[in-house]
Amino acid sequence: MLQVLTRLILLYLVLSLCGCRSYKQVPNGFMVKGYPYFINVDERLTVRLDSMMFEKIEWQVDPSPLKAEKLSLNQKKLLRTLGYNTDVYAVLFKNTVPMGYQLIALVNTDAVSRDGREQLLDLGRMQRKVTGEGKWFEERIVERKNEIHHAVIPISEKLFEEKYLSLIYIFPKEESHPAIEKVVLANVSKFNDFGAFYGGELKAVESCPDDSEVYHHEYEIPEKFGSTTDYRVLKATDKSGKLVYYTLLNPGYRIGAFRICAGSYSLQYTTLDGEVVWEEEIIIG
Repeated sequence: MLQVLTRLILLYLVLSLCGCRSYKQVPNGFMVKGYPYFINVDERLTVRLDSMMFEKIEWQVDPSPLKAEKLSLNQKKLLRTLGYNTDVYAVLFKNTVPMGYQLIALVNTDAVSRDGREQLLDLGRMQRKVTGEGKWFEERIVERKNEIHHAVIPISEKLFEEKYLSLIYIFPKEESHPAIEKVVLANVSKFNDFGAFYGGELKAVESCPDDSEVYHHEYEIPEKFGSTTDYRVLKATDKSGKLVYYTLLNPGYRIGAFRICAGSYSLQYTTLDGEVVWEEEIIIG
């Protein structure tokens, strides 16, 4: 009995010393298949992603390949090594299906506090990059098997209102993944021009081929399927599965209308994780 107790105490001490405190996840984030943005409602933040990073094999099921989920032990260890404080930073998303690489996005949930207690990442050790698109910080680390591309993009640098997006991209060092550089530059440019740019939460039809008629389709989600507490996504796809429209619905919203071209479509009402709650087939024109 004494030996068992001693082992339990030693295990507790080891876990305490290894710093196994978890990073929080930012709730209410989502992606929609066919639209290259990750959107988080709570942070009012839209992150531009590159379609090269999401081949068809990764979207064989509707749930997004990127979600705000718990990090693995190795991922937590890496973030602590990079200097991310678990009290200040939270996981915006990570890849949840095998992709041949790991992608982690973090945001700081607190800015610099007036009493100096909150500790943001020290950017002094990172290389400062400035181009016509804007400014960001980056570093590249080579481990035994992997290369790590670590980028920090300022969203706001106003004192006591600082906000940063961190992208950590981990891939086998013998491989090349230029897509992450395109993602970094796209977001640097976007944040430089628009700040947090919480405007990517809608894909809409502007015009139809050959100047044909644009229709307005009115919809009503049956009351028994509508949610009064959670955000939902409404999307329309054509027969080939191509996304033609989607919008984010606030809790309690079930009725609306959108512009669409003539054709046959599948209309789906889903959770932010992509689970279909209600759907119907519609014919326009």
